[in-house]
Amino acid sequence: QTDKNLSSNILPSLGTSAIITTMSSLCLLCLSALISTIYGHSWVRCSDYGGTITGGDYNEADCNGWIRSWTFNNIEFGLDRGINYQVGVGSGQNLCPTPLSSDASSNYAGHYSDSTKLARYSAGESIQVVWPAKNHANYECFNYIPDTSMKLFMNPNVNPTSDLPNTASTMTGNGYELVKDWHEGCNPTSDGCGFQNCPKFCDNTDRATCFQYFTVPDVSQSGYHTFVWYWIFNPGTPYISCFEAYIDASGTATSSSTSTTSTTTTTSTSTTTTSTSTQTPSGSSSTSTSSTTSTQPPSTSTSSTSTTTQQVSTSTISSTSSTLGGHYSNEYMTQIPYCITGAEYNEDTTFNFVERHFEDYLDEAEFGVYDVTEGTKTYDFTLQFSHEGSEVSSITDAAYTYCDEYISVYGSDRTCSICEDMMTFRVFIADDVETSSPTVPSDSDPDAAVSSGDKDDGNGNW
Repeated sequence: QTDKNLSSNILPSLGTSAIITTMSSLCLLCLSALISTIYGHSWVRCSDYGGTITGGDYNEADCNGWIRSWTFNNIEFGLDRGINYQVGVGSGQNLCPTPLSSDASSNYAGHYSDSTKLARYSAGESIQVVWPAKNHANYECFNYIPDTSMKLFMNPNVNPTSDLPNTASTMTGNGYELVKDWHEGCNPTSDGCGFQNCPKFCDNTDRATCFQYFTVPDVSQSGYHTFVWYWIFNPGTPYISCFEAYIDASGTATSSSTSTTSTTTTTSTSTTTTSTSTQTPSGSSSTSTSSTTSTQPPSTSTSSTSTTTQQVSTSTISSTSSTLGGHYSNEYMTQIPYCITGAEYNEDTTFNFVERHFEDYLDEAEFGVYDVTEGTKTYDFTLQFSHEGSEVSSITDAAYTYCDEYISVYGSDRTCSICEDMMTFRVFIADDVETSSPTVPSDSDPDAAVSSGDKDDGNGNW
């Protein structure tokens, strides 16, 4: 293991051969999951969802519409496959990831191999659109994640055979009509507004199910129309998903979706009372509430072997401070596993390149290089960062672009990828938990679990 530029409170890698419990009164909560390519952010998973989203419960059988040229049968919700697409409006580039090349006479079969996944709407109908969070929301577990713009546009031309040109600086200037502005009437950084309507977001910040509704506009003629899902994260170019849908102009709206609300439950520290807050998605016409009763905190050992570090995936993250006793800090840990082929590992070269790349995204980059595995002209390693919650999105952006820069610098005869789970952890500071010594398997050498830079100072600190 290599450990450079790490402050004394950085955890050793959680991917070592032993689980090491360190840092008095700290618990880590596992907040995100698989990121398998250099792509991220988000895209439309379903353009007409007929089920009820309560959080983490997406069911493909309830989806009646896919986006253009992508299929999702037997695909995990939120799995990165290079689906997301970012393009400058007015750049002259294709506005949609795949240019429209089929037509209505074939029901756009060239883009929708499963005809049952080509959405069918009626004018005036309320439609639910679903996308994965990809770590871009707030709730109680993240500090500040921006959401600059969140809109849905439509090509007004019936049965189009091509996309509108992307030459003007605005979507309306290019000829698209605004169908829905999901920031209208709400605060873009608040839970439930715009992109960030993601129930149970903190259970899995990467793959939480997010959704909003829109009302199908009136049209003069029944037929197909192209819709453009348009989301700007940080100010700049939008992320785009395009899909076609047949609109019945008669307006006999038989809604295939059930209007629902995103509900965030906040559990008080009392074991007998609860408080509930309800977030209503933009454009939804109905509300509902639910509550969760706090549970009795588990008994806590105060012996020298009490556990002070936990890696957990929990559906009750909002009540962790109640059950454990303590509070969330603004410190996060992110681990990014990279796999490189076509080169031998060099410690100094790797460290310098990481530092140079990530400093363009972060004010301060405290990091370590862990779990280096070397082969013949191939190596894997894990980057581990310590950072504030406000830097979660910057770390994510930097992670996605690392391999692009690596290849541009060292050449296309090498490959680079995020090859395993990319994880973000939030530090939880527990109350009145005694310091514990690092625990390793009884048949292991304690020093073998950590690098020479990760030594106990004799007081339980690492």
